[in-house]
Amino acid sequence: MKKAAFFLAATCLLINHLFGSGLGLDVSYAQYQSDDNLPYLELYFALNGQTLTFIKQANESKFTGGVEVTVVFKKDSTIQAADRFRILASSDDTSKVQNVFIQQERFLLDPGTYTLVMELEDIHDSTEHYTIDHEIKVRPITEKASASDFLMLDSYKPASEKNKYAKSGYELIPMVSSGSYYFPENIDKLSFYLELYNLDQSLGEGESYLLKYYIESSDNGQALDKYASFAKKQASGVQPVLASFSIGELPTGNYNLVVEALSRQSETVIQKKEFFFRRNGSVKPLLLSQAGDLDITGTFVDGIDDFDSIYTYMSYLQPISNDAERNYQKSLLESRDKSQMKRYFYVFWQNINSNDPAGEWNRYHTEVKIANKLYGTRIQKGYKTSRGRVYLQYGRPDMVDDRRFEPALPPYQIWQYNQIDSKYVINQTNRFFVFAEFDRSTNDYELIHSTALGELFDSRWKYTMANRGAGGVGPDIDSRSDDISQDSPGSRLNNNMIFKSRSNSNPNW
Repeated sequence: MKKAAFFLAATCLLINHLFGSGLGLDVSYAQYQSDDNLPYLELYFALNGQTLTFIKQANESKFTGGVEVTVVFKKDSTIQAADRFRILASSDDTSKVQNVFIQQERFLLDPGTYTLVMELEDIHDSTEHYTIDHEIKVRPITEKASASDFLMLDSYKPASEKNKYAKSGYELIPMVSSGSYYFPENIDKLSFYLELYNLDQSLGEGESYLLKYYIESSDNGQALDKYASFAKKQASGVQPVLASFSIGELPTGNYNLVVEALSRQSETVIQKKEFFFRRNGSVKPLLLSQAGDLDITGTFVDGIDDFDSIYTYMSYLQPISNDAERNYQKSLLESRDKSQMKRYFYVFWQNINSNDPAGEWNRYHTEVKIANKLYGTRIQKGYKTSRGRVYLQYGRPDMVDDRRFEPALPPYQIWQYNQIDSKYVINQTNRFFVFAEFDRSTNDYELIHSTALGELFDSRWKYTMANRGAGGVGPDIDSRSDDISQDSPGSRLNNNMIFKSRSNSNPNW
């Protein structure tokens, strides 16, 4: 099996980020409270089997691969806990390797601040060895009502008696996330688990309370009645919460999953929230139904009387819109209904910033002008090009490596983002975009690879770029792979300023 590019994007359920290597491994963690009222952490690992080197030993019937992981928790340079283990994969046919292998480990830790150090190594390729470290804070146990971290689930089922990681009688298969939780269109169910603690201390043993869980818009805090449930409970030391929502009809948007415990006086005793992003192009976004016959008199769009202006401004929305929004915008542009376009335009910006929609539009309009100036071609305005779209959607990159004159390669650029916190995409850490100009001297750079969620991902992007740059007669991935893994004289494809500066902490390279 030809080994693919490695990728590690490590995150935790506390919305902190572990910066990783090129291994195909995601890592998350969550804090819980033991039966002895002691804090412990669970680390969750999701290994992408298709990124491993597989070898079939002479005395083995299957191909095997895996990653050896060493985990060390340090406090003031002193080791407090440690473990070493392997996450293994096997297959009869390396062309049909299971995508993801899940493993979890548990660590009992005193409250305090730790440095988590992890070493990762492909068991069949010692050159794929990476070390990462991250600060973790373990919260103290109190007598006040509190909650564990959320654990989003890929699935769950009744547990066998031998399963030492079972919770509340269930085997929980975690959804190990790279950054904020992301639910694409093909996922139509949201399942989660968390634990509520010490409600008996706050309310009294056996006292009645109301347990609520629901989904709300993170943009305006509005609860969605369709996605809500509640149950009457009796206060106890530990209350597990295991539940699911069908989200097949949940539109694209930013949301919070909320769990609350309310006293009989309707006072909030516990509230826990977890952000997630939903992409669902098959369902009409909420804002499309809000325009209708909205009165926009006196708003910032009221003064846009020129048809050409509102038509152009509507077109500018496409780089920061989802598929359903783009389709609706296209229908509005084709209808040439100026009044309806103005209503939609107002609602679009009001949903992004309800306090200052005009200011939000003006700031975006300024960035559109910059994109048009920097990335426009002879036949396209900048906002319609690949680089213009990425610039407007993700913001300005932290670093750009512009390579115009490399042997046997077309001009190309690599953009790197340390932290993506744009209003228009899900938050992400340490992401890359690669653009190439296959038609020379046109300033039209095409996106050929990215590590951002939902973007074009090509583990063989170097070969793609070399082949297309050579008119389809470049190096072959199977017979001439060393031609790309080693730089030719004058080339920095494998040793450019971005990759080199981040050493072995690069994801996806």
